[in-house]
Parts: sequence; C-alpha cells; structure tokens
Amino acid sequence: MGQRRFSQILGATVAIAALVGLVAYGHQTIKAAIVRQPPPPFCLPTAAQPTHCYPVATMLSRQPITAIATNGSSNLLVSSHHQQIEVWNLQTGQRVRSLPGHHHWITALALSPDGRTLASGSLDGSIYLWDVNRGTLQASLFARHVTTLAFSPDGSTLASGSRLVPTPAAKTFHPLQLWNVATGELLTNLTVLEPMTAIAFSPDGQRLAAGTERTYVWDVPTQSRLYTVNSGDLNTVIFSADGRLLLTGSDGVGGEDGIKMWDANTGKLVRVLDSVASDFALTPDGTTLITVYGGNANFWRMQPFGFLGTLRGSTYSSITAKFGLDGTAIAMGSSDGLKIWRPVTPP
Repeated sequence: MGQRRFSQILGATVAIAALVGLVAYGHQTIKAAIVRQPPPPFCLPTAAQPTHCYPVATMLSRQPITAIATNGSSNLLVSSHHQQIEVWNLQTGQRVRSLPGHHHWITALALSPDGRTLASGSLDGSIYLWDVNRGTLQASLFARHVTTLAFSPDGSTLASGSRLVPTPAAKTFHPLQLWNVATGELLTNLTVLEPMTAIAFSPDGQRLAAGTERTYVWDVPTQSRLYTVNSGDLNTVIFSADGRLLLTGSDGVGGEDGIKMWDANTGKLVRVLDSVASDFALTPDGTTLITVYGGNANFWRMQPFGFLGTLRGSTYSSITAKFGLDGTAIAMGSSDGLKIWRPVTPP
C-alpha cells in the first residue's frame, strides 16, 4: 500500500515537473519570437508621392559622430569622427572616401547647395574647403574656434560661428564671420559681442539669423541688424523653404515652449510649440520638418502644420539629423554611431 502511494506521488511529481518545463519552454519560445519580431515601420505621408515607410535603420558606422551634413537633394552624406571626415553614398550605404587633415576635433560640417564643396570646421581653428567629389582640399581658412557653419543658397558665401567663450587673454573675438568661398577671403566680421551657437541663411540669401541667448537677424548686403527675437538659449535655427518663417529651437522653460516660429520679415511671434529642439532639418521642398531632442526625432507637416510621428534615433545619446536623396532618406548621427533610413513604398 505504501509502495503504491509512493508511486502515485512520484508520478504526479514527474507530471507536474513536465508541465512546468513545458510552460517554461513555451514562455521562452514566445519571448524569443517577440524579441526577434522587428518593430513596425515608421511611415511618413508625402504630398505628391506614395507614403514612405522606413522599416529598419542601416548602421553605417559605430564611431561616435561629432557632425553630419547633406545638401538635401544629393546622394552624399558626410560625417565626422574626432579628426576624421567620412563621405558616404546614401543610396548604397557605402563609404566613398575619407578626408584627413584636421588636427583637433571636427565640430561643424556644411555641404554647398550644389553638393560639390564641403566646409569643415575644427577646434584647431581652421575651416577647410574640400572638393567633395574628388576628395581634394581647395582652401584653408583661419577662424579660431568654429562650431557652426552655413552656406548661402547660391554657395558663394560661407558663414562661420563659434559658441566658445574667449579666454581673458584673447585680444580679438569674432564669433560670426562671412567668407568668400571662391577666394577664401574673409568678407566681414559681423558686429556681435557674444558667442554664436547656430546660424542660418534665408532661402534668398538676403538675411542671416544667428544667436545664443537671443536670435539676431541681419540684412546680408548691408550687414545691418534688422531685428532681435527672444528665442531663449538658442540651439538651432532655420528658415522655412518659402522664407516666410524663422524657426528657433531651445531647451525652453521646464522642457516646454522651446520651439518658436516667427514672421521672418517682421520678427513677430507666430506660433509656439510645447516642445524643445536641439536640431532642425527640412526636406528640400520644405514640406516636412524634423525637430530633434535627446535621442528622438519628431516629424512635422509644415502646411497645414501638424505632428506626423517620432523616430527613435538613439537609446542613450543626443542626435543630429538631416534629410538626403531629395528628402526621402533620413540620416542621424550620435555618440553611438551613424544611421540611415531609406524608404520603401508600402504595397
């Protein structure tokens, strides 16, 4: 009797153990399947084309990225890592060439509107102008420390700015300068007595916006200051494609009201977004805006203005973002690498 009872208990124990093992195996199988399942694609509606969806990012480099540049329409993407510049083909995702030469960290990159000339700025005090297609150095400019660059729409003028506060020993301080791209000649030092964190030309090239604690707008031909807007501590600035709006991005107050839109002609405040921004990017046709903060890129429709969605660029690093391939490709650089998203058209 005792032997039978023991056998029953043993059998029940084995059955329970087998059931527990089966449940655990099933749980692990389901969990593994969920982990393997890719996230749903990020999709953007477009004005004149089918919706573009971006299923998975392509990692081009795992090196920490200090700056990236595109000109929006070409197939080139340029990135910098410490003292090294890399040129990439956005269509293939392949590296085209490397451009060595700077002796300190590269802090700013800009591609000319025709995609032929690359400007790179470094903490070594130099601005290099490159023939980006041939990989040859065209000119070297000395501008002390450079942290931001922008080409005029016709590519003839380069604006350089510095957010770095000069040392007490510095005899001169020129945080905003204009250069002749063809000759490398310094055209002017715009009158400003504070560091410049961001700069942007208007689409017609007649105005230049730049600032730090506030944003100033100059008339480029006369070099006269037109107006000043209360942007807050400026992180990024851009004009709308039609030139009617000036957009400024800051940390805001308590993480709010950091993105402001101004009438570009008068400086009058038009709209305030309950969001913040460290970087802006516009598609070449001006229909879609990216606002970046932390590791997230938020996408907005410009007309009528509205929120489109969020794309996660990094899990732990702040990012910078640009459009390429006529606004269809998205590139993001951060301390955890360089990624691109290329679109597929949904069936």
